[in-house]
Amino acid sequence: MNNKIDLFLDFDDTICLTSKQFVKLANKKYKKEEDWNNINRWDFKDLYPEITNNDIDNIFSSEDFFVDLELCENCLDVINSIKNLVNIHIATIGTDKNLKNKMKWIKENLNIDFNFNGILDTGINDKSSVDMSGAIFVDDRIDNLRSSNANIKILYKNYHNYSWQQIEPNDNIYVVDSWEQICSILDFISKNPEFI
Repeated sequence: MNNKIDLFLDFDDTICLTSKQFVKLANKKYKKEEDWNNINRWDFKDLYPEITNNDIDNIFSSEDFFVDLELCENCLDVINSIKNLVNIHIATIGTDKNLKNKMKWIKENLNIDFNFNGILDTGINDKSSVDMSGAIFVDDRIDNLRSSNANIKILYKNYHNYSWQQIEPNDNIYVVDSWEQICSILDFISKNPEFI
């Protein structure tokens, strides 16, 4: 009998620093020196007004995007410390090519058993198509958490305060800045499964 907790993790800016990688490649393309910490829009148009949706898709889907993609700080340590206590599911949105590259990157870099829930990008940030009932879900976007049926929802802010991370008073969501804080919540839940 498997009584592990189901843990759903977002990929972009939850497991990996994809915004940082995106800005690095966009800086090269547009010959700029923007800082990824200055992003204020999810479509990067505040830093690159000339960027098109097609440009965005091409950068996120390029093989270069995954060459030296960085993990979020302490993510791998926490995943390795909990991987025997949880069933890991990756729930991520992207183009077909982007999703294939993400799955390949996870296999090559995380060394974990995981289920992959790739959701084709339709322009709407919504992960409600993935059944997360009875599970814990970690994402950096509040709209993804709100649309989910996960029992426990964790907003990973990574010391940012983006417009897509704004909590409303009625949101029943834990807010964290670090993977250590995620680990503390998971540790508590594993010892107190009645809270799920």
